[in-house]
Amino acid sequence: MDTTTPAAPTKTTSSGPKRTTYKGAEIMVEYLIKEKVPYLFGVCGHGNIGFLDAACSAADRIRTISVHHEQAAGYMADAYYKVKHQPVATYTSCGPGSCNMPVALAGAMMDSSAFLAITGNVPTTQFNRMPFQETGRFYQGETKNLKETFALIAEELRHQYRLGFYPDELKRDGSVHALSVKVNLPDVSVRSRREYLAK
Repeated sequence: MDTTTPAAPTKTTSSGPKRTTYKGAEIMVEYLIKEKVPYLFGVCGHGNIGFLDAACSAADRIRTISVHHEQAAGYMADAYYKVKHQPVATYTSCGPGSCNMPVALAGAMMDSSAFLAITGNVPTTQFNRMPFQETGRFYQGETKNLKETFALIAEELRHQYRLGFYPDELKRDGSVHALSVKVNLPDVSVRSRREYLAK
């Protein structure tokens, strides 16, 4: 006699099988909706495109408003809280995009206002490979050992040189060109892009 219990059928909805896994961005957006955040103010960029995909999928429950400058998004969020007494969220991409937010954040803090600033980053698969707007090497900070992490960063900055160049004949034709950097010194680590886009 077979005593094994048959597997429960997969729960289905009108759109197919019920999902059991979610992307991190989807979890973030769902949490914002759960907390009744009505708006997202910000600028789209390569560092937050996954977050915006999730926000777009939930557009009927949370509204995304794009601005021309990240600081404007911060001021809008600050003003919204001062008028409605309800916090909203901002989103920025990596590099300079996120650097444009601290003045608005500081203004909100000094006025006892509030908003949530969500900042993006390059994919972890691109860390230390010089992707767009990465300013050096990525260090994984450990909250229990931040002093050592900052010491490593300071040590590298003391011995780091940044080089740039312009090709003799730059044709902005959208083609991709190989790039190779060679140094005639021993014990030197070179991190550079492998190609550039003539745009």
